[in-house]
Amino acid sequence: MLAMGFEKTLRSIAALVRPDRQTLIFANSGLREIGDLADCLLNDYVQVSIGHCKVVENQRVERIVIICEKAQKLERLVALLHDIHREKKDKVIVFVETRLTVDEMVLELRHRDWAVVGIHGAKTRDERQKALDAFKSGSSSILVLTDVAAQQLDVDRVRFVVHYDRPPSADVYVNRVNYASSCDGSGMAYAFLAPDDARHAKELVCHLLDSGEKVHPRLLEIAEGESRCDRRKTVHFSN
Repeated sequence: MLAMGFEKTLRSIAALVRPDRQTLIFANSGLREIGDLADCLLNDYVQVSIGHCKVVENQRVERIVIICEKAQKLERLVALLHDIHREKKDKVIVFVETRLTVDEMVLELRHRDWAVVGIHGAKTRDERQKALDAFKSGSSSILVLTDVAAQQLDVDRVRFVVHYDRPPSADVYVNRVNYASSCDGSGMAYAFLAPDDARHAKELVCHLLDSGEKVHPRLLEIAEGESRCDRRKTVHFSN
């Protein structure tokens, strides 16, 4: 029903139903819109996935969380690229939520003289292949794309992965991280986190605990709904 454009109708109906209702949402994919609707309609809900195996994560990838306001994300991304991509040799994949964000980010980064290409479902097959060839050859070392476009992505020797927008599920998060694998199998994955995004913070905490990693106190604060302290702080996680 979401794909057919009935989200507004669903929200209107939910607003008229008694608050102590039981609500179940069924979906055949991990679309970001499902997560947003769940945040709106459900309290302290449980997500159950059926029919696929757990994705194994590359444990040699260092994970870094960048805490910043939404309005600061683009500038923080540019600063990050300047920091990690000075020689412009290592490949970088930036994951975003929408096709529009792909197009806007590609234009903005090109305006700042970065060699970047973008891929999403609205591009033709030839356009996607041309962009992918440029990324694989190294003529464009930054690739911006959506998770849907990444489903058929076949690339290797990518040093950096950036979760510019949060992944719609834990499996998608792991899939993204696994792209960060340079020649020796190691890599780095950066995740942007808003200081008031408690849901995403909780997901990161659960994921890190499941992997046996330490969780920074600042991330725990956000997961508990707290948003004080320095909002420009960068938190590092590594094995």
